[in-house]
Amino acid sequence: MDASYLVLIPGLVVLGLGKGAGYTLMFGAATAGTDPHQQGIASGVASTAQQIGGAVGLAVLVAVANAGTHGLTGPALRAVTTDGLRTAVFVAAGGIAVTALAALGFTPARRAITSPETSQAVA
Repeated sequence: MDASYLVLIPGLVVLGLGKGAGYTLMFGAATAGTDPHQQGIASGVASTAQQIGGAVGLAVLVAVANAGTHGLTGPALRAVTTDGLRTAVFVAAGGIAVTALAALGFTPARRAITSPETSQAVA
């Protein structure tokens, strides 16, 4: 199969835009409803969870993609690898769907509204 790296550009552009928007929303959601002096901790926890989830997720997807390839060579290896990669993409899509459904269950954080009469001046 002959292909150019140029065919990757549209997918990489979409990936870049999606990650940029996703990370911004993730860290915004992680710090919403937290006190200002604890927002760094909340952001750090979200970043740590992202890194651990990415590492574990990648390990699982590689294991799924490489299942059944032991001892194979040539055309048989290519066929099993293709099937494994397809399965890994479906597993990733399933994980994304489950995450999206879980995200729908979250409600926005509610902050207490203070009026000028109830707020106190700090000296």
